[in-house]
Amino acid sequence: MQIYCFSFLLACFTLWPVNPVFSQYAQDNHPELSWYSIETEHFHVHFHNGAERTGRLTAKIAEEIHGTITSLYKYQPSGKVHFVIRDHDDYSNGAAYYYDNKIEIWATAMDFDLRGSHNWLRNVITHEYTHMIQIGAARKITRRIPAFYVQAIGYEDDKREDVLHGGPNAIASYPLAMTIMPSWFAEGVAQYQLPGLDYDTWDTHRDMILRTATLDGELLSYSEMGGFGKNSLGNEKSYNHGYAFVGYIADNYGVEALRDISKAMKGFFRLTLDGAIRKVTGKKASELYREWAGHLQLKYEKAIQHIADNRVEGELVEANGIGNFNPSWSPNGDKLAYLTTGDNDFLSQTSLVIKELSTDKTTKISLGVRYGIGWSPDGSKLAYAHRKARGKGGSRFYDIYIYDLNRKKEKRLTNGLRAFAPNWSPDGSRLAFVKAHDGTENLGLIELQTNKVTYLTNHKNGEQIVNPQWSPDGKSILFSMFTSSGQDLNLLSLESNQITELVADEFDSRDGSFSPDGKKIYFSWDKTGIFNVYEFDLASGESHPVTNVVGGAFMPSVNRNGELAYSSFTSDGYKIARLSQLAKIDPQNSHSLTQSNGVKLASAGKNLPPYLRKQVGARRDYDDKQIPEYEVNSYKSQYSSLAFLPRAMLDYGTLKLGTYLYSYDVLNKYGFLAGFDINSRGDYDLFALLEYRKFGPTFFFEGYNQVQGTSSKVDSLSLIQRGLFNIDSATDKFKYNLIEANLGVSFKLGATNELKASFIMSRYSATARFQQAVGDAKLSYRYFVGRDISLEFMHRNLAPSLYSDINPSGRTITVGYDREYNRFLVDFATDRIVGIEVFKNYNFNKFTLSWREHRALPLKNHSLNFALDAGFIDTKVDSFFNFFGGGIIGNRGYPYYSIEGRKMVRASATYRFPVFHHLDMQFLHLYFDKVFLGAFYDYGNAFDGGLDFNNFKSSVGAELRLDSYSFYAFPTRIFFNAAYGLDRFANSGVQYGNEWRYYFGISFGYLD
Repeated sequence: MQIYCFSFLLACFTLWPVNPVFSQYAQDNHPELSWYSIETEHFHVHFHNGAERTGRLTAKIAEEIHGTITSLYKYQPSGKVHFVIRDHDDYSNGAAYYYDNKIEIWATAMDFDLRGSHNWLRNVITHEYTHMIQIGAARKITRRIPAFYVQAIGYEDDKREDVLHGGPNAIASYPLAMTIMPSWFAEGVAQYQLPGLDYDTWDTHRDMILRTATLDGELLSYSEMGGFGKNSLGNEKSYNHGYAFVGYIADNYGVEALRDISKAMKGFFRLTLDGAIRKVTGKKASELYREWAGHLQLKYEKAIQHIADNRVEGELVEANGIGNFNPSWSPNGDKLAYLTTGDNDFLSQTSLVIKELSTDKTTKISLGVRYGIGWSPDGSKLAYAHRKARGKGGSRFYDIYIYDLNRKKEKRLTNGLRAFAPNWSPDGSRLAFVKAHDGTENLGLIELQTNKVTYLTNHKNGEQIVNPQWSPDGKSILFSMFTSSGQDLNLLSLESNQITELVADEFDSRDGSFSPDGKKIYFSWDKTGIFNVYEFDLASGESHPVTNVVGGAFMPSVNRNGELAYSSFTSDGYKIARLSQLAKIDPQNSHSLTQSNGVKLASAGKNLPPYLRKQVGARRDYDDKQIPEYEVNSYKSQYSSLAFLPRAMLDYGTLKLGTYLYSYDVLNKYGFLAGFDINSRGDYDLFALLEYRKFGPTFFFEGYNQVQGTSSKVDSLSLIQRGLFNIDSATDKFKYNLIEANLGVSFKLGATNELKASFIMSRYSATARFQQAVGDAKLSYRYFVGRDISLEFMHRNLAPSLYSDINPSGRTITVGYDREYNRFLVDFATDRIVGIEVFKNYNFNKFTLSWREHRALPLKNHSLNFALDAGFIDTKVDSFFNFFGGGIIGNRGYPYYSIEGRKMVRASATYRFPVFHHLDMQFLHLYFDKVFLGAFYDYGNAFDGGLDFNNFKSSVGAELRLDSYSFYAFPTRIFFNAAYGLDRFANSGVQYGNEWRYYFGISFGYLD
């Protein structure tokens, strides 16, 4: 008996969601950080050196909002909630790990193009804590049991004499979730928070997304709102529509309806939110959705009626992609530099390009660029920022780069400065930029000759600076700033270092830039409830709009010919537009949405109960410059509660019952994932995975133990010949015990590479119970003892996309080397008793290669996928150690064990194409999304002698892939393969080939 591809089977049964220790690919450990803790009445707050302000302020805000949120949902969490504050990367987000009683927050304020500006910490802390409380109110059982799992493995009939089963041909792992909540409702209530609290608000960006989607017939369907798995705009619509829909429910049924709907989900057999909505509102969810959508249609059609007849907008010069930002004219006005997502699916995938408008030629300059860009005064260079370089401990901070257009070379200007949004001084000697640290941003200057850095501001309390721009005379710098809701336009004098507020009101004024003569400023303002470009006269202080759009106009840039380029929002995302002539728009034609109530669709709340009104009133007035003097202690390890995931698995016709279990340190420095199951015969599977991540490399331990019994007719001839028994046959019961332990270390080598070194010990043994004339007998013996020194290099570079699971693009390579020292029992077989242990040594070098290449074709989402697997053992070995080249992960037209040898070469080519890009089909708790078909050709062989292509085997077949989701959040990937072996051959007297073979799976991912 062998542990059949145990790592493969474990990968197929990988749990989702599972704790971050095991779910992240080669995560940086950051051993350079020192961690500290604050304990309050209801929370533990953990932060590292460099994030002290954010950590202390988090403790204050969390305590202030605790009672407000728990009062609405009438739910108190069990135990103190942990906040983990991170600032070791230029990244902004928050995440609630409900089952682990933990919230992670990044100190950097979110600057997201699809939402307005808000007080970052008050918003994100309240948002994530609302998740913890609302989901807690909805859970069906203890949070220590996130889900139950139903699993199954099917096997091929073909097998070897030293194994009990053939290779697997069917795998299934399916969760039964114990907390069920669609993303639109979970994110909707987390943004809604409580009316009047105003840490998050229905801002103009949100209204813009909802308005354009409604008017263009691009609202998400009710089923689409339930989950993510979309591009950046689609995922944001789940937030956006959820916020508006939740506000609609609260307006019409009271804010406490949000609590009642949540608590209605506690019913054990309530698998979707539909029943909970009907219980609380008396209406079907689909009916309520249609009412809300109709309400939006009427509101927005009325609101933009006047605008539609008086539009002033530019022609599109870049319509491709969901994100096109920061257009900037070259000094001579004949080129536009801007950021674009192109054909990518996510706003994080922007590239810097230059477009020559006379020829429409676009040149890509650099990948991964974010924020504003700056031309040198002579137009020969561009300054920009990205974070592709790794810093100390693996940190990724923004740094400034300069690209020389003549030499076509990029030069890194700063190193770990956390600097972005560079803008060139008119004399070409300096760059203005924004510097981030601990959730606060400051304005800085860098001398290009000496790299000397000076700072013009000294903010310390979460102030955010956006888009610095030099005046043409070099005497001042224009920028936007905010600390709470909305940005204000400011001008800093370099002579006096005084800041003047140019536009500072209850609205949002952003993206300012100078006219070439320096007399005017162009900026984006939402004064009417829609962002339009305005012209501001510095002499008179007067302003007027120069665009009148239905979506939004942002990031204006005007060239010396008076042409305006700007980023135009449509229902399909941000585009680059050009308006050749600027004219003052009559205010009568720039209708105010705020007056028509268009921007108030997600209500500020009606009839708030007195107990909630009191809570909200107490939390509206705050001064976050004043932070209590908390006692700060060095971090001591704190673990999440032990979580269980009970499982029932059908394996070789028997039912095995067991559980997974895991726990980990709240900083993810160490933890374990383990599992076991057992059947009525006493067969069991046991494994444990441990990781220790306090240092640069990650240390790990893996342990496996399988015990399985079987009954057969014993071959006792050898025992009779040795005089051990006096019968020639008997009924035999075998029990096989397989133990394997792996101790190793892994090193992250850049963003896409990982190196693992490990020492693996194996011990396989058997116990035979059998009957003879004089009574029962028992015999135990070992049949394999192994030692393996293993090295493995892994490269993984797959492009993020909507189709990265079902139809990936990119490359993965795994190269392995093993030096093995093995002892194997002579004449071992699973139907044969061995009375005396006689071992033979098998010491050898083993080399392996696994290469996957996924290439896009010109047709949308069509691809060619190539696979190459190779292996080589440098000396003759027993077939027990052979490579096996058939089955579900090999040449699929033949059984797993039918193709074997100490050398192996296998190649595969698959043409994959979409049948449905987006099904949008809901059935009970299942949501069906994408369907792909594929045709494949497998070719290869395993052998002992020389390479002989005449003996290579071929198979052809077809595959079906289905992307779906269960219970809104659990990825459910279904595949079916049918393969036909084209070649007929024999192995050990058994004929293979010229027959169809089938494979099926349902899990959280596909096999490649």
